[in-house]
Formats: sequence, structure tokens, C-alpha cells
Amino acid sequence: MIIDMSRELFCILFFVISVIGYIFYKKRNATIQYWIIPVFVIYLLYLLKVTLFPIFIFDQETLEKVKEGVENYLVFYQLKPFASIVNYFREGAMIQLIGNVILLSPLVVFGEIVTRGKWRITRMILLVSSVSLLIELLQLVINYSTGYPYRVADVDDLILNVTGVIITMLVLRAAKKAVSRKEESCLKIRALLYKE
Repeated sequence: MIIDMSRELFCILFFVISVIGYIFYKKRNATIQYWIIPVFVIYLLYLLKVTLFPIFIFDQETLEKVKEGVENYLVFYQLKPFASIVNYFREGAMIQLIGNVILLSPLVVFGEIVTRGKWRITRMILLVSSVSLLIELLQLVINYSTGYPYRVADVDDLILNVTGVIITMLVLRAAKKAVSRKEESCLKIRALLYKE
């Protein structure tokens, strides 16, 4: 059996989470523009799809057939720092490297919008890094639960995710300083993001 996020499930989850988000938005009298919530929900659903799905669940007989001849090569986790990163460079898998660096950047942007940039960089890095760690732990749990490691829990993914978070934070803070010098641009961006 393969559990995957189909288009139908994606649409249902998008609708349900967006409605729940709208209810909280109205009750909390949020200061951000509402369009940010559905965009963020789409990002979260894609994040789940890219990091956790599909999940392969085989009965014992099929699992044994799948593992036949490759059992020694199945890896459930990779804990050696920089081993995968070196491998990405060696094999020219730059898309994997860049993808892991930018994977959590939208989460940082959303966090900056919601907090209005008032959180210290270290606090945001800790929060988003915790999300990265949670993803890796979920991948590990799924691997051991199913007996089939489709997604390898990798310490290098964590390193690359955190690197991307730091880069994104620095770029956002530099952009904020640059825009704040231009009052007209600053007002347009505030109107786009916040209800005044």
C-alpha cells in the first residue's frame, strides 16, 4: 500500500486548514492580511508532501521481496555530518543541496511577517530549526514503522535547513533596513502585508 497526498486530499486539507485559519484569524483580530494564511497553508502542505510522502507500507512477504538483494544497502538514517553534502557535490546533485537550503525559507518569511520582525534572529532560528529536526525525526519514525526507508533521516538535511534559515534571516533583515530608508516603498509593503 502506498499512502500519498493526492490532489483531492491536498484540496480537502487546503480547504479545511484555510477555514480553520480564517476562524482563528477573525477571532484573534489578526493584524496581517488574510491572503497570507492560504498561501502559508499551500506551503505547509507542499512541505509535508516533499518531506514525508509517499509512505510505502508493505505486508511482510512483499517487504521481504523488496529487500531481497538490497537489504545491506537500505539506509534508515545518516548521522555522519557533511557526508551527504560531499556526496551531493561529487554527484552534481545541486538541486538536492539547494532544495534543502531553501526548504524552510518560506517558514522564516511567514514568521517574520507574523511577528513583524520583532523576534531576535536566534529565536527564529531555534523555532525553524526545531521544525527541521521534527521532519527528520518523523522520517526516521516512518522508516522504522514501515520497515522501508523511502526518505532517509539525514543530519546533513538538518545542517542545510539551518544554513538556509540563517541566510534567509540575514537577507530579510538587510532588505528591511534597505526598504525602511525609502518611506514610500515601506508603506506599500506594509499595506500589502498588514491591516492598519
